[in-house]
Order: sequence, then C-alpha cells, then structure tokens
Amino acid sequence: MRRTVLIATAIIAFVLLGVGSASGATVSCGQTITESTTVDNDLANCPSYGLIIGADDITLDLNGHTIDGVSFDGFISSLVGIDGHGHSGLTVENGTVQEFDLAVLLTGGNNVLRDVTATGGESAGVFLGFADHNRIDHVRASGAFSWAIYLADSTDNTITDSSTFGNDGDIGIGYGSDRNVIERSSLANGGIRINSNGNLVTKSSLSGGPDAGIGVFPGALDNVIEKSSVSGFSLGIGAAGTTRLEDNEVFDNRGDGFRVDTSGVVLVKNRAHGNRGDGIDVLAAGATVTKNTANANGDLGIEAVAGTIDGGGNKASGNGNPAQCTGVSCK
Repeated sequence: MRRTVLIATAIIAFVLLGVGSASGATVSCGQTITESTTVDNDLANCPSYGLIIGADDITLDLNGHTIDGVSFDGFISSLVGIDGHGHSGLTVENGTVQEFDLAVLLTGGNNVLRDVTATGGESAGVFLGFADHNRIDHVRASGAFSWAIYLADSTDNTITDSSTFGNDGDIGIGYGSDRNVIERSSLANGGIRINSNGNLVTKSSLSGGPDAGIGVFPGALDNVIEKSSVSGFSLGIGAAGTTRLEDNEVFDNRGDGFRVDTSGVVLVKNRAHGNRGDGIDVLAAGATVTKNTANANGDLGIEAVAGTIDGGGNKASGNGNPAQCTGVSCK
C-alpha cells in the first residue's frame, strides 16, 4: 500500500475551505465545488488538488474532461484529483483523473462514482475510507497504483462492471470493510486481497500477476468467491478464514490452482485445470471438498491432508501425478 493509509488519513483530517462553483463552469485547480457542476475544461498540472467537493448531494460531471496532476521522472507530487471526503450523496462521473497520489477520495455514504478513468497515479485510483453504501460503476484504474481500488473501514459498497490493469494491487478490502460486493469486473495483474468479513466476489475475471489472484486472509469470516475465473498468477486462489468457493474456474496458474489454509474453507463445484502445481491443495484438516473437477494439472488434481471432509462427487483426470487425488476420493 506504500503511502496510501498515511496520506488518506492526513487528508481526511485536514479541513478544506473554498468558494462555490456554478453549473457549467470553467474550473481551476484546487477549486471547491458546492453545487452540481458540469465541467467545461481540462485541468493541467494541478500542483496539489484537482477539484474539492464541499457540499452533500451534488453531482460533479467531468463532461469528458481530464483532471491532471504533476508527475516528474515518475514521482507523483500532487495529492488528490477529486476530493469528496466528508460528504455524502455525491455523484462523480464521466471523465479522467490522472497523475495524483489518490485519484478519487470518498469518505461519506451513498455516493456514486461512475464512468471515471483513474490513471498514472501512486497510492490508489479510488480510496474509500469510512465510506458506506457507495457504488463504483464502470470505473477504470491503471498505471502503477499500489491499489487500483482500496477500501478501509468501509462497508456495504458495490464495485461493478469495472476494470483494472498494470497496478501492484487490483482491489484491497482492508480491516473493518465488511459486506462489500465485487461483481462483473475484469482485473489484471494485481489481484484481490480480503481482510474482513462477509464480502462477495462474483462473476469477475482476474488474469496475470506475480502473486495470488485472490487471497483471503486468516481471520476473515464468511466471504464468498463464486462464478469467477482466475488465470496466469503464481497462485490462483488462496483461501483462509471461513471462505466459500463455489463454481469458479482457476486455470493456467504457475503454481497451485486453489490453496486452502484453514479448516473453515468450503470448495463446491470448482474447476481447476492446466495449473503447474496441484489443481486443489488442501493444507488444513476440516476443510470441505465437494463436486470439484481437476484436470491436466502439473501435479495432483486434488491433494488433501488427512481430516479433509470429502463431500463426494470430486473428479480428476490427466494430471501429472498418476495418483490423481490424495486425501479424498475422485472419479
């Protein structure tokens, strides 16, 4: 995360003052918007802030324009492109925010961020801090952010139909960020990390990257990953805590397809194929494995420790290890 949390905390604590802006206005760097506004111009080389939102229940329509910060030899010196901290009921839409440490910062509730591209930044493309019931819709984040989208102490948010690529991390769901949904999104390179409870990843695709495609950490409870595909990582999905993995396809990863690290993990109707290690590697007694299929993996289809709960209906064939499965029965 590098500077993400420190910078976001400092920004949240700082009270920003400014003047209002009229609808359809020509805006300037660092200006505070206090009424619904359609932007009529690009902003270039903003030294600190792009635009600051200073009121609840307003719409900031970038109208296809770009809010640009300052980058010198790859170092980002500008702080925040769109700063909506402390306000609720906002809609920010339809434009590009580039070369800021945080492209978009939201800390209130019931905000909508849609059709926005965040690129060329550093800490986060979108940062939600103490932000509940927000919707991130058709957002694109790229270009070496520590996190394309990061949630800190933020609950009941939805990330939908969004895409990320070229970042260190795609989506980070930090501590205290419960019951969030990631759906129908395409993520490349960085992966998803989940450190909280009751989150759902559904109907999404993840591809390529140096680490795990999806990682659920110990102590994270009641998370669900379903109907998603993961390929091209060192590890497809690493699951701990109490996680349910259902109807996912994990393939062509450089190590195992699935790795299970705690007893509270349940795998049902997943497919693992073409991974260089095991298709499914269960390292914790008490995990449940039911109706999964593992074919053409480099080692075992399913490798499970003693004490794994065999729910039946597992299948494995064409894997590199002729045993096909250990610890559970496979057809």
